[in-house]
Amino acid sequence: MSLLEFARGPALWASIFVLVAGTAWRIWGIFRLKA
Repeated sequence: MSLLEFARGPALWASIFVLVAGTAWRIWGIFRLKA
């Protein structure tokens, strides 16, 4: 596996995870404020 593939794979999954976690955190915060 080349260095470029290694940088693209885990970095891509990390950015997706951060995006999903941030969205979930925002939704949870709104839900907690309303509840």
